[in-house]
Amino acid sequence: QSNSGASHLPAPPSMLTLSQFSGLLLAPENSAVCPSKTALAASELDHPIAHYWVWSSHNTFLTGHQLYSRSTDDMYRRILLRGVRSLEIDCWDGRQHEPIVTHGLTLCSTVPFAAVVAAIAEVAFQTSSAPVFLSLDMHCCERQQERIAELLSLHLGDALLTNAELEQGGAPAAVDLMGKVLVKAKVSMAVAGRLHEIHREAEARHAVGLACAIPR
Repeated sequence: QSNSGASHLPAPPSMLTLSQFSGLLLAPENSAVCPSKTALAASELDHPIAHYWVWSSHNTFLTGHQLYSRSTDDMYRRILLRGVRSLEIDCWDGRQHEPIVTHGLTLCSTVPFAAVVAAIAEVAFQTSSAPVFLSLDMHCCERQQERIAELLSLHLGDALLTNAELEQGGAPAAVDLMGKVLVKAKVSMAVAGRLHEIHREAEARHAVGLACAIPR
């Protein structure tokens, strides 16, 4: 009778479905890092930010495949709420002078940059006050780059770290950047050359000032 009953039991699955496998990988219990081991006390936040590991995301806007999946602003909410602090935003020229976010030269869909930065502002510091880094992969023309700057200022406000704040001293400590959003991006060769020229002129003026201040 036991043998007869056993024959009616469903056979255990021989493999996981894609959905089950994804759920297994993303389950909090399967994290590669123990949260208690990475939590920092207030006394450990006085080092320059470059001294810390930062949890980062690549192509944050994509929901799946790198070549043909959907781009959505909701991915930024989900990633930030999971504790990630460095996000990637691929910026491209959109219609009507409104920049878009997508994986360029692929079949991936697009999402407005405005929607992305609004999503970031909405949840950036809900789970942590640690600084958020926005890595802009910039492919926009100058006009749409200016629009991106406007949108960042509009949605992030005082949370956006400015050049003036960076120039107040040396490398900022992690504690000084709590609740702040830092933006990093490459500039064009022409702009880079001009910035280098301005920097050299400033150094030359500083050297002259020192020479005049030193008594002979």
